[in-house]
Amino acid sequence: MNAIATSSMVWRQDLTGQVLDSASLNLFWSELTAGAYGRIQRVDAIVEIVDGSAWWLTFEPGTDPVETELPVERWITGRPTRPSQIEVVGEVLDAIGMATSLQGCGLSDAILENYQAQLRRSG
Repeated sequence: MNAIATSSMVWRQDLTGQVLDSASLNLFWSELTAGAYGRIQRVDAIVEIVDGSAWWLTFEPGTDPVETELPVERWITGRPTRPSQIEVVGEVLDAIGMATSLQGCGLSDAILENYQAQLRRSG
């Protein structure tokens, strides 16, 4: 594991109840791990995706980003109540940029209900 420099900052965002669009999240994750929001030392996140799945995302420089689906029941009715969050450790972090981009990945109640209704009908 990389040592964390004393000039590091930590940015955390609670995502509990948020459901993210997969394509938007993939773009954000790619930008984040490429350094678009600062010099990243470590990222850990648990996120909920529109198909009802939950994912653990992690990254440290010098390694490939890891994206692992968690072995939990799919959440296809309403907003999930299980905990989710992102934590970014790095230097010169653009907290506003990360928050804005991540917010853009979220789904409104109406869009979420539409997707979940389709999943319930097909499942």
